[in-house]
Amino acid sequence: MIVGTFMCGALEFNTKRKQDVLIIGLGGGVINNYLTSMKNQKLNVTVVDIDPVMKKIAEKWFGFQETPLHRIIIEDGINYFLEAAKRG
Repeated sequence: MIVGTFMCGALEFNTKRKQDVLIIGLGGGVINNYLTSMKNQKLNVTVVDIDPVMKKIAEKWFGFQETPLHRIIIEDGINYFLEAAKRG
């Protein structure tokens, strides 16, 4: 899944240019943790999850830490996506 984002050209590999990533659904937070820890990448990762418990699980069991370039928004993913599209 992670490799696919680079292979299809959605993200550039090995660049210092900031790239924005939106993930709908946190799970354990492993994918977003990996993306934000990649060397030679500057990814601005926003994860949207409807369930606040998922954030607590990601923090306790999967080492999630919120930063200015790595955050979780507790909201319905579809609503967030639609509102973000309206904002441009």
